[in-house]
Amino acid sequence: MLIVIVVALLSTACGTKNDNKLDYHVILDTDQTAEDREFRTIGSNRIAALNKAIKEKNLTTEAQIMQEYSPEDKDPGSEYLYVLRKKINLDPSNITISLLEDQSQSPAIRAKRVIMDLVKTPQNTFRVTKIKESYQCRLNRGQQEWSAEYCI
Repeated sequence: MLIVIVVALLSTACGTKNDNKLDYHVILDTDQTAEDREFRTIGSNRIAALNKAIKEKNLTTEAQIMQEYSPEDKDPGSEYLYVLRKKINLDPSNITISLLEDQSQSPAIRAKRVIMDLVKTPQNTFRVTKIKESYQCRLNRGQQEWSAEYCI
């Protein structure tokens, strides 16, 4: 595509007549970043439901909150991974936890990443502010690279 554009530009710049009536334009979708293609943002209704569960069940740790959102498989295979990481931002009341779940029991999803942003309140409770997910599908069930697209 780039070669065609360069040739078209050189033809025009050299003063040669270009009878090819195709108009080449490069259109960049600047509204979608690489992160947007890789992660799906979870809707506010699901976040509100999770925040309600945090209060009702008195969930007091980041691990409990992630388990409530994305429970660990109870009967995993030998290669199953459920790994949580915690990142404290410059403001210690803002916390990011991430989950990597690999080789789950799902017939379609091989691996899932979840990134969850939390705020720790002055009362030492948590409130989820944002959740993003990314998926790798099993063979013949969708994309093999990390993507926001659901597996089929």
